[in-house]
Amino acid sequence: MGINRHRGMIPAFAIEAATNLLLCVTLIGPLGLTGVALGILLPRLAISLGFGPWYARRVLGVPMAAYCWQAFVRPALAVLPFAAACQAAEIWWRPVGLLSFFAQIAALLPLAALGAWGIALDPSERAQAAGGIGRTWRSLRSRRSLGEESR
Repeated sequence: MGINRHRGMIPAFAIEAATNLLLCVTLIGPLGLTGVALGILLPRLAISLGFGPWYARRVLGVPMAAYCWQAFVRPALAVLPFAAACQAAEIWWRPVGLLSFFAQIAALLPLAALGAWGIALDPSERAQAAGGIGRTWRSLRSRRSLGEESR
């Protein structure tokens, strides 16, 4: 966002928080936990789908279509392989308990990472992430080799 460009977002987030609280308190009586979920969801959607794109266009000059592509469409496309695999697993590999459910998710989670890597990140972001992963890997290997030498 740049230095001090985020200041204009603070009132919107304060209004969102107050609206969250008000809606949660108002809706918990008639709707229960669903009311609390809606009380959190509705203001968040208003900020994400309305204020966010408007503010990015006004302050940063980001076109609305570019904002929507980067903020909504690419992440949604990136999660599709994981979502499709979860749906297939739900049909053909139904979990019989909590442990098998977590095993199912753990087995399918790499698809989320692959989708994020291949779709959600652009080439410069992939290069930056690969550099960070490489540095971390080298650091871990050097610590391990130092630990083996001290034995």
